[in-house]
Amino acid sequence: MPARGPVKLLDSIEAKKTARIITCLGLSFHILAYYEEDTGLSARIKPLCSNNEPHIIVYADRCIDETLDVLVSTLPRMLGAPLIDYTVECSEDIDAESFYFDEITRRLTSVFRDSFYRPLHKLSTTNVEHFLAIGWNAEIAYGTGKEYEVNLPLIPAVVFAHTHPGLSCYPSARDTTSTAEFLAQGGIAEFIVSRSCMSVTRLRRPFSEEDYWRLKEISRCIKRASSDEDYLACLQEMARLGTVEFSVA
Repeated sequence: MPARGPVKLLDSIEAKKTARIITCLGLSFHILAYYEEDTGLSARIKPLCSNNEPHIIVYADRCIDETLDVLVSTLPRMLGAPLIDYTVECSEDIDAESFYFDEITRRLTSVFRDSFYRPLHKLSTTNVEHFLAIGWNAEIAYGTGKEYEVNLPLIPAVVFAHTHPGLSCYPSARDTTSTAEFLAQGGIAEFIVSRSCMSVTRLRRPFSEEDYWRLKEISRCIKRASSDEDYLACLQEMARLGTVEFSVA
């Protein structure tokens, strides 16, 4: 039987094209991080994501080909997954349309919202949580969890999203722990969609160990919260994260 309703949208050609763009942007983030860390140079990046095979250009004061060669062979091991086919080059010219980390993930979040918010919002009207993940090979995985709960093994992905039945799109203690582990594994952004809103936890810069432990502490704080006021006080600690931004729309 063919897929219907919101699930059909997740299987559409447009959804698959969008997944490739999101994967291209995620790869750009990690390529930029690797290049800066390995060379000690400041750089920017221009992801050309609309073609079947993404092409990513690194802009730096000095191009070090050896770093790019090692990067191509190392990145799949770093991310723990096979990658979409892509090409990368370096240029010592300056391009006004190149991005830095925060701009990459803002664009990724916008692209995700434009294509996947609508079907996930429709799925959030049931009493079963649904999940969606976009892998580093640009494949879309989706499914259902238990009533009011999604339990998944940690899988390498660019983005992960799940629905909350009801009105709240704010994270639980379990969600916050999951986010810490997901970002530590190389994920770029995590989304929670409910009937009334969508929350986004995204990287603004390469994920720091300090923020990993802060997220773990926020999770413990949420678990201990005995009132809405306590919960919101825990959530306000998100503003102290240096490499991660939490927002609700």
